[in-house]
Amino acid sequence: MRLALLVLLSLGCSSAALATQARIADGIARTVNTSEPVLVHAYDAEGQAAIDASGDRAAALAATSAVSARWSPLWGTCYARHAPVGCESGAWEALRTAHATYATTLDQVRDGAAPLATALALVGPLVRLACVVIAYLPEADRPAGIPCAPSVGGGR
Repeated sequence: MRLALLVLLSLGCSSAALATQARIADGIARTVNTSEPVLVHAYDAEGQAAIDASGDRAAALAATSAVSARWSPLWGTCYARHAPVGCESGAWEALRTAHATYATTLDQVRDGAAPLATALALVGPLVRLACVVIAYLPEADRPAGIPCAPSVGGGR
């Protein structure tokens, strides 16, 4: 909601609108850059805890499969050791790609090669992907600057 209000308020002035868009891109880039090691640690810790709680190999395999399934919306299915043909990327890779597209579009808007509306159209999907990623972060590591609904994503 706050993000939508910022975007609407920024539409009146092209340079202000571009500055707002740049702040959004920067906030999401910071989230992506700082969250990867936290996410990897949380995923590894959850997997290790599942193994440690298992009584035998079969139980450990089942437990780690459940952990992988819970995290697959984030990581996708392509990171598995034996990735299946037709595996799918998760929100993490989609966010990285969407952010790169958004940043490139902002450069084009700044250079006059694209209208601001092109960048504005990318904001909603970009924030939704960021919220899926943020949902997997431990509560203490979630950024305050990106407005996410509490139930977004399949995380914790």
